Order: sequence, then C-alpha cells, then structure tokens
Amino acid sequence: MWDKGFRGRYVLIEPTDYCNCDCIMCTRALLGIENPHKVPKGFMDLEVFKRAIDGLEFGAEPLALKLFWVGESMLHPDFREMLAYASEKIKGKNAYIDLHTNATLLTKPMIEFMLSLGETLPRITFSLDAMNPETHKAIRRGGDFDNAKQMIMYFVKERERQHLKFPRFIFQFIIMEENSAECREFVEFWSSFLKDEVKLNLADAWPLLSNERRVELLKQNWVYEKFMELENGA
Repeated sequence: MWDKGFRGRYVLIEPTDYCNCDCIMCTRALLGIENPHKVPKGFMDLEVFKRAIDGLEFGAEPLALKLFWVGESMLHPDFREMLAYASEKIKGKNAYIDLHTNATLLTKPMIEFMLSLGETLPRITFSLDAMNPETHKAIRRGGDFDNAKQMIMYFVKERERQHLKFPRFIFQFIIMEENSAECREFVEFWSSFLKDEVKLNLADAWPLLSNERRVELLKQNWVYEKFMELENGA
C-alpha cells in the first residue's frame, strides 16, 4: 500500500469542493471556471458520507479510500469525524485511507488524531510546490507556507517520538517556471529531514509544461536522475 507501484481499486469521496487556496495550476485556474463540477459548491452531509462508507465492498484486491479531490478536505467541519468513521469501518479489511492536502490547515490536535489511526491511514501526500514563502504565495495563493512547513515537521517528529510506522509521507512538487529553481533545495531539504524515508513526487503541471520543458527544467536543477528513479519505482 505504501509502494509507488501499488495498484488496486479505489473509491473517491470528496468531502468538500471548497478550498482555502487559489492555485495557479488548479483545474479552476486552468479552465477559468469557479467550479469544474458545474454544480454549487458545498460540504457533504455527514450522514451521506457514513452511508457511502457503509456501502463499501471489500475483497481480495486492496481498496484505497481517497478522501479528496478538487477541494481541501480539512475545511469540512466534520472531517475529523469522517476520518474516524472511515477508519473504524475499514479496520481489519484490505483497505486504507489515502489523503492529499495542502497542509496549510494542519493543527497539532489534528496531527495527534491522525497518528492514532494507525495502518488505516498509511500515507499522506503534502502539496507544497515551493521552498520559500514568496514562491508558495505566488503559486498557492491564499495558503500559509510557514504553518504548513512547521506542522509537517511537527508531524514527522511526533511520529518518530511515538515510534509509529504510519502515516508515511509523500512530498509533492509540481514543476513550473515559477518554482523550478527550488527543485534541488526541495529534494535536499525533505530528503535530509526524513533521513531514510525518502518519498518525493515531482509532477508536471499539465498542460502548463510540455514534457520536453519539464525534462529540461529537471536537468537544469539537478533532480532529473532522482525524478527518473522515482518514476521507475526505484
């Protein structure tokens, strides 16, 4: 479930399509529309969420429960209860929760709660896309870079202090002209901070970059070989 090469079924449930950031590479920005779902934005009712979880079917093939999509799930006022309910329902099953967040809304109480979920929450992807506040502000407009960085570092240290295995962390950096000069610093900083646990996702901001330009930027900024290792599952 942790390996990059994992394949299996997944169910995507979007608790909310509201987001606290207005990212320049988001579907909303690329398409020039406020809501790509073409329906009013909102928050999923907690009882509707519970019924969706109750209806999950488990089998021999692993099931990933992805609780995110266009919005930032941590904005949902009942998100902690949603996590707790889903975690309890899949415990002991061949299933797990997969989260993707911009990390700007993380708090110590939420982190401590997530650490209590154990193997039902084996990984979290943090979308950072920058190594300094100015770049983050220009790309992830509305986000709080300093809080995101501090809370992620607290998350890692607290997991180590409690000698826990999960959740593991993926650090995402979407390569754009605006941040390409920070690729190397990003890789070196988080690789060093996490020591032996290195899991980075260097993604291209389609359709902002051609594949040729992406490779060119990666080569210019030292990370091409590292990127190819990750792409090949090394």
